[in-house]
Amino acid sequence: MTPIEVIFEGLLNLDVWGVVKILLVLALVVYLVFAFMVVREVDAMLNTLKGVFQLPIKLVAWIHFLFSLAVLILAIIFL
Repeated sequence: MTPIEVIFEGLLNLDVWGVVKILLVLALVVYLVFAFMVVREVDAMLNTLKGVFQLPIKLVAWIHFLFSLAVLILAIIFL
């Protein structure tokens, strides 16, 4: 077989759901980075603004980050 035939045969035997799973995990990694950036932005915001809602806002940002981390880990395990 020529190399072109090998490539075409590989493309014909491509597992579509495998590609979808890989892309989903990559999207969740991007979302995890976004959640981390939210935590950093909240910390920067709370350094400039002082108030009574400082702890609840920081807590919500960290819960959001931990939830996105848990979703990523579960996706890696179960996909």
